[in-house]
Amino acid sequence: MSQKINTSRFYFEFKGHTIPDVDAFRSTTLSLRPDKPIIYLAGDSSLDNKYWVPTSSLGGVPLPVDVPEIYRAALDRPHPKPDVAFWLNHLLGDRATALNLAVEASTLQERNDDLLDHDKFIRDNIRAEDILIVSVGSNDIAMRPTFSTIRHMLQLAWLTPHSSLQKGTAWCLGHFVRMFKSQVESYVSRLVEKHKPRAIIVCMIYYPLEAGASNQESWADVPLKFMGYNRFPGQLQTAIRKMYELATKQIQIPGVHVVPCALFESLDGKCEDDYVARVEPSSEGGRKMALQFMGTINSLITAQTGGSDDTNQNNRTVSSQSEAIRGASEKSSSALMRAAAGESAGTAKARQARATARAKGVTATARAKGATATR
Repeated sequence: MSQKINTSRFYFEFKGHTIPDVDAFRSTTLSLRPDKPIIYLAGDSSLDNKYWVPTSSLGGVPLPVDVPEIYRAALDRPHPKPDVAFWLNHLLGDRATALNLAVEASTLQERNDDLLDHDKFIRDNIRAEDILIVSVGSNDIAMRPTFSTIRHMLQLAWLTPHSSLQKGTAWCLGHFVRMFKSQVESYVSRLVEKHKPRAIIVCMIYYPLEAGASNQESWADVPLKFMGYNRFPGQLQTAIRKMYELATKQIQIPGVHVVPCALFESLDGKCEDDYVARVEPSSEGGRKMALQFMGTINSLITAQTGGSDDTNQNNRTVSSQSEAIRGASEKSSSALMRAAAGESAGTAKARQARATARAKGVTATARAKGATATR
């Protein structure tokens, strides 16, 4: 088994996890669960939300559930952050393992000429029994848009009748359909060009948090205002729904089962506890997304294992797990939001500097008790 990963380094890395750490995590997983699938996460911070959720280390916010066993095996201190991958591992138990290779603040555009190292890791290591989850493209609009994207977004936000968005006939939609269909399709095809996985779950982004639902500050406040979202959120929300229908649901990858996933069904823009900085999933938001993913993953794992009694029992317990952890999550939600919300882009560098200093100073180890809720 690989040497255990330094927990502080694993979570304080801003853009995804380092490739050596990901490789070590995968090696530990394969040594413990050689015949079980790995759920690879690819894309941007809609899946790589670890920066935006609080630490569970000493002095941080306690986790609302027991630490999944895979973290006890892989990390030198069993204090994972409650990101999307954490919640998937909580729900999966020992049936499969979620491994995050999504990259915070990344775009489709920067992958046009060449894949990121994290993408190449997936391409080189994904197996026939594995599952790939992809969520990408929103940063091409909100963070680093091209001139053409800015022009079409202005058209969509301010000059397009709502009825034409609903009908899917708006001229400006074509630009975004090409982005979320053709460009995403090209990106995903390159991820699986060497090995075809069991299935690919391709996501359309959730709605941003509405201005009237919260006072959260965000690095995305300016682009959200620019897109008219603060005044009439329904315009962008309708466009997102239509892009899901015209783009995401039309993606096809030869030789692979593709499952479209509408994340706006989990995060609808009206619940403050689901978000940090208006556009990033909080711990609670990540939990809801993981539950949505599990609806598809359960059926895929069941089909792959032939519907064994253990698998069927695990499938039946996911809904009861969700109810059990909902109460715990709600109790800790206020603490989580106090710890994580209200941090704008202007304070991000300061937080990262403090985190780095803390990482260098952490030498003590701790052992946590308990087992996962999904044995």
